Amino acid sequence: MTLKNVGISYREIAKKVKVLVSTVSFTIKRHSGANSDRKRSGRPKATTASEDNFLRANRLCDRRLTGQQLQAQLNSGRSEQVSVSTVKRIL
Repeated sequence: MTLKNVGISYREIAKKVKVLVSTVSFTIKRHSGANSDRKRSGRPKATTASEDNFLRANRLCDRRLTGQQLQAQLNSGRSEQVSVSTVKRIL
């Protein structure tokens, strides 16, 4: 049984354990599972994890492949094209 389940406020809990109220709030939310990861902002990835693995595997099989050759292999099975710089960044 926790102090919060007994009905004690965050402020009273913070005084008892000598921490900030925000620390009590964060800790209770973390352990109760109330906070979940939010969707991240920003541009979505151009490739999937399986496409990244495909590029890495092909690179390991033939080390002499250039970024342009790997790009051509990857783009042959896609509707949207991936740039050479994206391929190089993945590797």
